[in-house]
Amino acid sequence: MGAASNVPEPRVVPSWIVCPRCRGDLQPVASELQCSMCARSYPRRNGFLDLLEDPADRFQDERDEERDLTEEHANTFSTLNYCLPLARRLLGDPAASSEVADRPRILSNGCGVAVDVDLFNEYGFAAYGIDCGKRTWSWSRRRYPDRLYVANAKALPFADETFDLVTAGCLLPHVGVIGDTTAVVADYREQRNQVAREMVRVVKPGGYIVVASPNRPCPLDMWHLHHNPGGVVRLHSPGERFLCSFDDYAELFVRGAGCRSIETLPLEPYFSFRQKARHPWQRFLVGPVQLYFRLLSSRAGAWLRPTALNPWLVVLVRR
Repeated sequence: MGAASNVPEPRVVPSWIVCPRCRGDLQPVASELQCSMCARSYPRRNGFLDLLEDPADRFQDERDEERDLTEEHANTFSTLNYCLPLARRLLGDPAASSEVADRPRILSNGCGVAVDVDLFNEYGFAAYGIDCGKRTWSWSRRRYPDRLYVANAKALPFADETFDLVTAGCLLPHVGVIGDTTAVVADYREQRNQVAREMVRVVKPGGYIVVASPNRPCPLDMWHLHHNPGGVVRLHSPGERFLCSFDDYAELFVRGAGCRSIETLPLEPYFSFRQKARHPWQRFLVGPVQLYFRLLSSRAGAWLRPTALNPWLVVLVRR
């Protein structure tokens, strides 16, 4: 991805960027933005607008340059091969809109290194991203830094019905946890409900939400190996509350937030497995896993996707 030597200050903040505390309009005051209703100020840090209500709202992960570069490669593959074709199928070809302002608007919620925001914009969508963890340090390499905001998913700084599509890759399992661990806090359910309600609030009626994460009922977690250094998979109880199941997502978005429908999506071609193929203990798993994901992505294997026999969920919600 092309590096930006200097991150520009956002020149114009869209009118639908609002105060996350009270949703009042934000007005420029000196080098900050100030809410016209509650008078709270939001500074720019390292060139990016910081829309956190409280510094404690930051996600407590560690800064890790090697991890960020690995995620850039992985997210480039999944965006180009899975997320972009899906967005086109759901929202149509953005080039069909004669006016830039009419192009479908996408939010990457918990965008991490934000490669997807770059690529969605490169291919004609109006894409924006928010994150509140240490991956924001990699944003200086992005081509659309003015569309990235430091914010918390529990209090999105956007007006109601702003986006046509909201995506979230493995966001909800990391809500309501102690630091960057798999241990949940007492009110984790309410915190996740809050995030789901916010995602639904900022999606237009008839719009879409796509969430993805390891599947809780499956005892094999191949994606959180930093909790099991040197391991091939992280074994866990299906009763563990860190991860989410299809029923958990249905409870959050349909029964809890009133969305009209929810379904699982095929898994291919979400992963390249490039990184795992380099690992001497994981290389032998790549071929069988790819074949199994192909089965799960077929019409015949669709019934397996919500079950414990599927390690990874991609879920489509329609408001």
